[in-house]
Amino acid sequence: MHSAEVLFDAVAATTGDHALLHHMRALVAAGLGQEERARHLLEAVIKLTPNDAVAHANLGSLLLNDHQYAAAAAAFEAALLSQPQHEAALAYSAKAYAELGMFDLAADAYRAAIDRMPDDSRLKADFAALLSDIGDMDGAQDIFTDVLARDPDRADLHTTYAVSLFASGDWSAAWREYEWRWRDPRYEHHQPNTPSPRWQGEALRGKTIILQAEQGFGDTIQFLRYVSVLKAQGARVVVQAGMTLHHLLLTTPGIDQVIGLDEPAVGCDFHIPLLSLPGLCGTELDTIPNDIPYVFADAGLAATWCERLGLKPGLAVGLAWQGNPKHPCDRWRSMPLAALHPLLDCPGAQFVSLQFDAGREQPDHGQYGIIDPAARHPIVSFADTAAIIANLDIVITVDSSVAHLAGALGKPVWILLAARNDWRWMRDRDDTPWYPHARLFRQSALHDWHSVVIRVRDALWSWTGAEAGPAPAPPPRPVVEVAVLCDALFMQAARHHRDNNVDRARCGFERILQFAPNHIGALCNLGALERDRGEFARAIELLQRAASLAPDLIEARLALGDTLLRCGRGVDAMLQYQEAQRISPDNADVHAALAIMHRANDEHALALPHFEKAVHIDQRRPARFYLALGQTLIALGRLPGAEISLRHAATLDPTLVEAQTTLRSICSTH
Repeated sequence: MHSAEVLFDAVAATTGDHALLHHMRALVAAGLGQEERARHLLEAVIKLTPNDAVAHANLGSLLLNDHQYAAAAAAFEAALLSQPQHEAALAYSAKAYAELGMFDLAADAYRAAIDRMPDDSRLKADFAALLSDIGDMDGAQDIFTDVLARDPDRADLHTTYAVSLFASGDWSAAWREYEWRWRDPRYEHHQPNTPSPRWQGEALRGKTIILQAEQGFGDTIQFLRYVSVLKAQGARVVVQAGMTLHHLLLTTPGIDQVIGLDEPAVGCDFHIPLLSLPGLCGTELDTIPNDIPYVFADAGLAATWCERLGLKPGLAVGLAWQGNPKHPCDRWRSMPLAALHPLLDCPGAQFVSLQFDAGREQPDHGQYGIIDPAARHPIVSFADTAAIIANLDIVITVDSSVAHLAGALGKPVWILLAARNDWRWMRDRDDTPWYPHARLFRQSALHDWHSVVIRVRDALWSWTGAEAGPAPAPPPRPVVEVAVLCDALFMQAARHHRDNNVDRARCGFERILQFAPNHIGALCNLGALERDRGEFARAIELLQRAASLAPDLIEARLALGDTLLRCGRGVDAMLQYQEAQRISPDNADVHAALAIMHRANDEHALALPHFEKAVHIDQRRPARFYLALGQTLIALGRLPGAEISLRHAATLDPTLVEAQTTLRSICSTH
């Protein structure tokens, strides 16, 4: 670090380029994991050089890593405003929009990035995964076929493809592709450590096979169903899993021995990772082993927890709202405890927390009337969780290990799923062949837990025989997040408008108004776009709203005046222009508008002073302005001045035929 500081000091001394210096320091800080310092330094760079696309893109990457998705999108859009083809900004803005649940914007960004980087297989695979998640299976299949033809030995691509195949229902192909995970660096920590050969389907009678847990607790519980399949073949079954599962596994029929993940797997004839068993067994949708229950609560422990809980007569409901925060998709699948609040006044119901690790730190359960078992006695293992669930009537949970445990126990379980959810829950169904007693409640939009919880509320009230009252209103989105998100969307819409992608610009401004109905910039720009496509009533409504919200905003007044003038309401247009002049008497655009207005009314003598004032303030007027000025001077008999103005119009825009013909006309007369 000392040598880097020496270099920075040398740069400062020789160039005086403080923006470059800050940027270099930011890159070093980011490389050292000092992301907050790096962000502050990049913000300093942007303050000095607001159009530095690289600084905006680097800031966006840091914000993306910090899960600040709206701010990241805004940073990437700022980069693209300055440098429309910036490859990293295009690619990473796609990720930011996908995280925000704006899948159409994410897809657009992916397409633009792929146009710039057609050989980037990882980028294409990420796009295909998004298409799969939103149900475009054909589009996903086409991309995966292409990338795997280009990079047939990329294990990470095969693994991503497997997940897409699972979601599409092509499980026979999916299980084959999923075996590539053992060559995927992302799965290195799951590699089995045993001298025994891997089972490939050989006869098992009289043999010992070790089943190795390889991923999360929920995965282990879900695929323990295959113990009975192996036991039926005469195998002695050993399960290698995390310690918190051991007590539960020892009470599971068919398991002969349980060992820890770090214990040597010796004395076994074969080993097999748990998630490889379905493929070897040829599992399809209609052949899933679902002899439920296949795990059981310890009867003595369940009785102990019955006393500890002290539940009253009535419906007992277990709640789990948070999965393992280290899970790569936890930001989608988990919710805050407060999101479940609409359930908690269900008549005759009492609620029991099944949150014993992450998520338990959220606001005091007591304020919601939720029983917290962990406050009464330490929760040692999944055997405790199973014993507590055994005392409940139903479990309501997000997609976590609790969902799998309740399902494997045969307990009625309602599973709340994010719009982007795991392959095992498939698509467009409210049941699952994995757990016959489960019911699925799906988001229609990413992060929208409120509508899901309201549907669960209605179902829960129906269970109790009560009629649910009016649903509470959804909680407002945080004001700061909305403002930052609207900044991103506004820059994107402005970029499309600049590039003449009018339809996409309109959609962008409309989307902003869904989040912030009084967003002045969106109202003005959308109003102008609606005016240009002849939708005058809509344009006037938008621009009047903007003018009423920001009465001193000249741009709103002028745009409203222009729109009123176009639809024949000249008197109303003049009032807007005059009000704009009162607000800003030295504004060139205001005088130009008044000049054009008077000229349209054949009031040439009144128009000329405004033309002159506009030119005096700012000579950088468009060609049509100088054409109108020339025509006004002709009407007033001032031909030399008209010729100068018309020649200037023709120089500014050689394609402006009217300027050329008018110029020839007056030249022929003198």
